[in-house]
Amino acid sequence: MLMQKNQVFEHAEITNEAIHAGQSLSALFLTSATELVPAGRAICWEGDEAKHLFQLVEGVVRLYRIVGDGRRVITRFQFAGDLIGASLQGDFLFTAEAVTECKIRRVSRKSFDDDVARSDALHTEYIFLLCREMSAAHEQMVLLSKKNAEERLCSFIAKLASRRNLQARQSVLRVPM
Repeated sequence: MLMQKNQVFEHAEITNEAIHAGQSLSALFLTSATELVPAGRAICWEGDEAKHLFQLVEGVVRLYRIVGDGRRVITRFQFAGDLIGASLQGDFLFTAEAVTECKIRRVSRKSFDDDVARSDALHTEYIFLLCREMSAAHEQMVLLSKKNAEERLCSFIAKLASRRNLQARQSVLRVPM
């Protein structure tokens, strides 16, 4: 089996076998072309049918919902490596908008679901991803409901610094929004 994997990658061919050998949700996007999304453009719209999932290759995306009184509520920011639209819902629950110029890859929902169903490792990784997203949603609810504006900003900056693995001695944190 190891010989087969090496031959696949030696010839720079990415096949379903090679994808499943990697056992990573990110690997499911490797055969997709990279698309450029300019800052300010939506990748998907709240309420639209979720026919695709997206992997953010480069850039920053904001996820938001429009509430009953017309206000926009930002629910999350996504960064390189994140998957967008990986819920079990048939429609997008948010609009995903590029904050910076972004590079994305997309796969069809059907293809993604089929690949995950065929692999125990991918299925497990998908469940972990959904659990992390649920945990992040709970954290965001607490942030929005119980913290004042200053505390929300501090929490956001701390989370951003943590995500980028910044050390306390580093003095610059770039915030693209």
